[in-house]
Amino acid sequence: MFFAECGIEKPSVNMLTGYNMEIEEQIKGSILHVLNFMIRELLKQCFKLAFKKELSDLKGLVRPDSICHVTEEGYVCCGVELELLEILDDELIKQMLVSIDQILDCIDRYLMINNLDMEELLEEQIHEQNAYESISIYVYKQKCNGSYKTICKNINAVYLTFEQVLYHCAHQFIRGKLNVFDGAFDFFWEQNDRLETDDQNALLLLDLMKSLRYNPFAG
Repeated sequence: MFFAECGIEKPSVNMLTGYNMEIEEQIKGSILHVLNFMIRELLKQCFKLAFKKELSDLKGLVRPDSICHVTEEGYVCCGVELELLEILDDELIKQMLVSIDQILDCIDRYLMINNLDMEELLEEQIHEQNAYESISIYVYKQKCNGSYKTICKNINAVYLTFEQVLYHCAHQFIRGKLNVFDGAFDFFWEQNDRLETDDQNALLLLDLMKSLRYNPFAG
């Protein structure tokens, strides 16, 4: 608004980072959709485990991937689901609920750091599309015989996807580009603990990546 009122053309380059501002805005906008995806996926895995034991009466009546309601605006509505899961005794479910809390905290901090409006971000289809492109290249197809043990094993791949996606998104901020797959993928496997940056958004995502790294589903 300031630039329009003063008759000044809005700059296309961020003077601090040197990156294209439109691309920066698209990167910032996609992150919330990425984090929402992670929450939905964890809820789905929680209910897959719960249907095997404590919520076995619901098996066949409700699909795990239909539990978490997403509004037309893109909001993840999971309050009822979380309340139901929190009363269960399964230790693996409890650990995934901890992960969900960590992601929710990351969302709050991310919005605050960037002074972003959640509703505006969720309404932009381009942000959702960019998030999908960041996520889809790291999703692993898994075989599952439906047993509790196999579900737990497959959750390993879910956490690995999270780690790679967060690393990918951190690279987007560091490099000021949407398409960073080649560099991010190679760097992840070669030296992902040695990534240095002073970008606050990248650091936030890397901190979340490290906090989710402890995985009780291995073995």
